Amino acid sequence: MFQEAYKAAMQYLYNDPWYVEVNMNSAAIVWPLFNSLQAFWPGLQVLAGDIEPAVRTHKAFFSVWKQFGFTPEGFNLATLSVQPGQRSYPLRPELIESTYWLFKATRDPMYLDVGRDIVVSLQYAARCPCGYCHIADVESHQQDDHMESFFLAETVWLMMSGCV
Repeated sequence: MFQEAYKAAMQYLYNDPWYVEVNMNSAAIVWPLFNSLQAFWPGLQVLAGDIEPAVRTHKAFFSVWKQFGFTPEGFNLATLSVQPGQRSYPLRPELIESTYWLFKATRDPMYLDVGRDIVVSLQYAARCPCGYCHIADVESHQQDDHMESFFLAETVWLMMSGCV
């Protein structure tokens, strides 16, 4: 089942190095958007043994992180800008997870640099007196008085288990 779904994703959704949402019947692009939850995909590709597209996609995803210091919930691929209404970064672990798996698979020290950049961003903009907080706007780095439980359970755990 996984192989069939993966093959379909690569055939219909992959727009190298990005993945887009398409109409289920025609495969026409309906939403040219990088959604921050997609950042898990390169890690899944590593686990599936498909390293080369994982490297290219991770590079694209991390370029968004570098542009803003975080990955917004939505990044419009047509305008190359943050999608209105999707400006936040709720301390998600997906990009860190993919960075971890790519480092484990390739041993390329560049992924340690990526991990370090992520930690620096978190320390610089998401740190607050009582821990870490949700970023309401990735462009202004406006903080929001909120921290999802997955930040400690997944994001920090991944960083502590060898990603950085």
